Amino acid sequence: MTYHYETQKKNLFTEQGLQLVIDTRENIKGLLNSAGAFTVSALYRRYTGDSWDLLAAIDYIEQQGFIRCVSGPFANAMDTVYTKGKVPFK
Repeated sequence: MTYHYETQKKNLFTEQGLQLVIDTRENIKGLLNSAGAFTVSALYRRYTGDSWDLLAAIDYIEQQGFIRCVSGPFANAMDTVYTKGKVPFK
């Protein structure tokens, strides 16, 4: 099996999933404030749980415009680099 955002996205709209999105967003804000960019592996070091749900949370946050991927299409998933997006964090 491989990761598919559309399959995992439904898990974000549960109480546990919404908390994951909130926690992931806060971790991302901290990483961006301290370094200006982050890798997926940096988030994984702060997380325990379903790795596909974490990827879905990252993808959701990216879709909302808070972050943007700056890695090329052939980057390893764990080495994918994100920076601030067009929508500012509050």
